[in-house]
Amino acid sequence: MLTAGGAGNVSVLDECIAAFRDLDGEHRALLRRKFAGAARRDASQSRLVVYPALSLASSVSPDNGDDNADELMDIFLATLSSNTFPSSSHVSTARAFLSSISQSSFDAKLAPALGLKLRAHPDKVLPLVETILSSLASHHSSSSSNGGGIIIDSSSQLNDDGANLLPSVTRHLKSSRAGMRTAAWRAIVALARMSSSAKMTSTEAATVALCDALVAGGAAGLTSSDA
Repeated sequence: MLTAGGAGNVSVLDECIAAFRDLDGEHRALLRRKFAGAARRDASQSRLVVYPALSLASSVSPDNGDDNADELMDIFLATLSSNTFPSSSHVSTARAFLSSISQSSFDAKLAPALGLKLRAHPDKVLPLVETILSSLASHHSSSSSNGGGIIIDSSSQLNDDGANLLPSVTRHLKSSRAGMRTAAWRAIVALARMSSSAKMTSTEAATVALCDALVAGGAAGLTSSDA
């Protein structure tokens, strides 16, 4: 059984996704319905298969299927609707799904939901936000290099509006806990790497410069041991 978490499962998941993408349209549509149904059922139960199921469903979804994409995003967000949050290793198996989301879905659904949850439950949600943003940033870099795939632009989140992700994350750079500081600077770096330099304001450019400095210096001052 393919469940969330573990490097072995992620590898098997990637192999399944690659194989399913070669199927014809009829079989892809059938599999998509089954995977989406499994994800929907598990989203409110054990959550053992919801994230790999979302990845599998997105891999066989039709191109430009906005309704299908909205359905999968709603399922993903449903897993964040309670006070019991998934682990970062579980969410990592949703990376194929995350790589398929649209700009409008990121701006209108994912980013606001993550910001809201982060402000309400920072200790539990910040590591999760960092995992999701790092996954998106990794796909952004890969797509920018090879010229293919969906590229998410995070510029809308890089201003001082309190509802946006940047201010919601940066406040945790001052946390007394090293783990929170580390997750915060990694999330900021991910946001900066997804931003469009052509659209940057001076504040956004400064954010990127800060992130470059953090990466170059290893953010030593932010990852020191807790007092």
